[in-house]
Amino acid sequence: MTPLTPLRPLEILMVEDSPTDALLVREALALSLRVPFVLTRVESLSAALGAVQANHLDVILLDLGLPDSQGMETLAAMHAGAPEAPILVLTGLSDEALGVRALKAGAQDYLVKEPGHDKLLGRSIRYAIERHQLAAELRQREHQQAENEIQRHNRELDQRVIERTARLEAANEELEAFSVSVSHDLRAPLQHLSGFVALLSNSAGLALSVKNWHYLEQIADSAKQMGRLIEDLLVFSRLGGAGMKPEPVDLLRVVEGTIEQLESHIKGRRIRWQKGPLPQVQADPPMLRQVFINLLSNALKFTRPRDPAVIEIGCAQETATEVVILVRDNGVGFDMAYADKLFGVFQRLHLDDEFEGTGIGLANVRRIIARHGGRTWAEGKVDGGATFYFSLPKTNS
Repeated sequence: MTPLTPLRPLEILMVEDSPTDALLVREALALSLRVPFVLTRVESLSAALGAVQANHLDVILLDLGLPDSQGMETLAAMHAGAPEAPILVLTGLSDEALGVRALKAGAQDYLVKEPGHDKLLGRSIRYAIERHQLAAELRQREHQQAENEIQRHNRELDQRVIERTARLEAANEELEAFSVSVSHDLRAPLQHLSGFVALLSNSAGLALSVKNWHYLEQIADSAKQMGRLIEDLLVFSRLGGAGMKPEPVDLLRVVEGTIEQLESHIKGRRIRWQKGPLPQVQADPPMLRQVFINLLSNALKFTRPRDPAVIEIGCAQETATEVVILVRDNGVGFDMAYADKLFGVFQRLHLDDEFEGTGIGLANVRRIIARHGGRTWAEGKVDGGATFYFSLPKTNS
């Protein structure tokens, strides 16, 4: 036999109401195991179930005829109470069919109490303990292999994150450099174009017909529009790589500051501002100001036909982790069939001769809010106004 090498005395529970049988078992164990062991005897199923909860058992010797339980129900209860421990059934009945049922029900062996059974009992107990220890060792090896595999996958994932982050940072740097270069290269010819339009206007003077003056005005307006487009594209590209410094932000102060900044451009118009209670959020202040500048400018532009224009800023929803902010207006609105296009770059639902714009402002809003971990969406109706929503994380205070 392979020698047992337990790290502690073996714990053996004997569920048997006969002291004589317990004495024979102890002698058999001493001859067969030859290692330290502790044999605990209990005389009822209830006491046995209490013992399995309090001890780490290496084997259970179970008599199926107990004062408080009989037969296979005894085995089922013990197996449920100690599913990891090997159970050897001891019985005075030589019933082969009962032995088969016991093995199918989870017993490791079935021993009949008869003359000379002590030697067989010792070997059976030893084998049961060896199988139990081997199974535990194998489980530990499978668990260690799984742990090693998880650690290997985690290391691979960490390396991939590092590599992808490096590639993303490089791409952002290249995009920034490209944007600056394109901006410079496009601004120069635009400035020349505007300059020559001004020179031609001054030099030609009254010699130009009304139609020719109109052509020059169209060229100048197009150059200005192109300039605005370049500036908006630069802002859009820089938002992707700009560093963020989230901090607690008072939304009401941001809104009031934005309105004050925009009022110099809306003289002569009647604007009714409706500001509801607004909470603190966790956000980057400059980026959040840009969100409100874009949304409120949008509302002012598309309420131009209204007198008065009504623009509402409020909190649509508040949970433990986020707030949803709305900007609503009574302007010309939009068809909800095109709602998915609103936040795309260069996506516009109105012609230039109706409402000016570059189609980048709302794309900037979505990009800023996405970097904060929030969402953006809109609702509207043709000639029935529009409502723009975005969510932001709340402060921890």
